[in-house]
Amino acid sequence: MRVAFLQAASFPLRGLRYLVQHRELWPYALGAFLANLAVFAALFAFYSLFLPDLLERLNPDGAPGWLRPAIGCVMTLVLFLMAMVVYTALGHVVAGPFLEAMTERMFRMRGRSVPPSRGFWRSLGRSAINQAWKLVLFGGLQIMLLALLVTPAALVYPGLSGALNVLFLALEYLDYPLEIRRVPVPGRFLWLIAKAEPALGFGAVLFAAYLVPCVGYLLLPAWVCGAVLLEQELNEIN
Repeated sequence: MRVAFLQAASFPLRGLRYLVQHRELWPYALGAFLANLAVFAALFAFYSLFLPDLLERLNPDGAPGWLRPAIGCVMTLVLFLMAMVVYTALGHVVAGPFLEAMTERMFRMRGRSVPPSRGFWRSLGRSAINQAWKLVLFGGLQIMLLALLVTPAALVYPGLSGALNVLFLALEYLDYPLEIRRVPVPGRFLWLIAKAEPALGFGAVLFAAYLVPCVGYLLLPAWVCGAVLLEQELNEIN
């Protein structure tokens, strides 16, 4: 039996239910929420201040007047998707120690073995390194996809870029149980590719929720709980 797309899409809600039912996880969730709130406020201010100027620079000067609004809409969407990924990455860096501790606690509650804890500062450093690796790979793939904009395949760019964002968004949360299991970073990408269907189902719900203001950082700990539940189910099936 495998976890299909629609089954995996239910795990964010399962994670929320699990968090609500287990008060011992709440202190970790509160620490992660406050750390992520600070990152959200900073990036929102930056995005609001610099978006108009950035759009003007990215809009080609030679483009016909009737086409410039369409290009502006596409670039706004692309920049929003990229900003969402950067926000998620930075939010996970500062919230990482709290969420990793919460994941360890959840592993023990579910009878799973846990290696020795790294402590707050080592966990923070490890979280920053992991996020750097993921951003480098994500950025490289996005740059490769940008080449489609100057080809007849430009129409499929938003779809491919969106799918890539969904996969990486899923990995941001599934990364926590994989980190506790000490899966090497390259192995996590291979794991994601092997589990692409459930990862897309899980990530699609997260992506839709991120389109609603404030939901992303409000439900961050719940989604980590959902990722732990999903990873365990995938691990037991395989």
